[in-house]
Amino acid sequence: MALGGEAGAAARVELADLLFEIDRADEAQEQLDLVQHEKPTSPVPYHHAAELLEERGDLGSAQTWINMAVLRFTDEDWDDNGEPLNLLAASVLLCRRRLRRGAGLPEDRVDLAVESGRQRLAKQLGMRPKRPTKARITFWPRAELDKARALWSDRLDLPDPEEFYRERQATNAELIDSGGITAIVMVPLTVTGLIDYATRHGLDPVNAESRSSFSVEVIAAGGAIRWPPARNDVCWCGSAVKYKKCCGRPV
Repeated sequence: MALGGEAGAAARVELADLLFEIDRADEAQEQLDLVQHEKPTSPVPYHHAAELLEERGDLGSAQTWINMAVLRFTDEDWDDNGEPLNLLAASVLLCRRRLRRGAGLPEDRVDLAVESGRQRLAKQLGMRPKRPTKARITFWPRAELDKARALWSDRLDLPDPEEFYRERQATNAELIDSGGITAIVMVPLTVTGLIDYATRHGLDPVNAESRSSFSVEVIAAGGAIRWPPARNDVCWCGSAVKYKKCCGRPV
């Protein structure tokens, strides 16, 4: 942090991430405030801060930070069609689009251009998409899955409950064992909540994009579930049974 500039600001954001993890939110916010005060010219620290706040469900602050990141680019970073000319600009704009969708904002011209620009850049540079280290998985808890099947059986391909929870548990374990994914967050959907969200934003509740956007609201409200739960905690699947006696029992 003593180096200042982009490196120092990036270090402050990393420290803020750690402080949030150990429930020292006030100190974490102090570090983010210092980044704003130091005003680094690189968009990178602002981008990282936006993703950190998004992960914590603070979508309003995340949008503020991603907008600050966008302002650090120059005209040389965009072509005449508004598409990004480098992968950093593309990553920032993808984050911006995701946050706007989570807030229920309509896509603007930049949102529509960013995906094609990112794919073009990656192809030109022979790069593969960055592999994520954290997974967010939306799912229907047991009672909600029954409601969804009764309401949308003709529009949604909903799995057999027991098969779904068994396979989801096994797949999560494989993701962690592979070493590529270090953290999994399960995001439970509710039929009533999804319909209410879709109504407020003029969306079709059955649409996959609607469910994805609604999941951001669930996370912001503190509804996400870290996987795996502790052995004596209630199981993630919504059975109201302890994890060790439900999905976490030996197979």
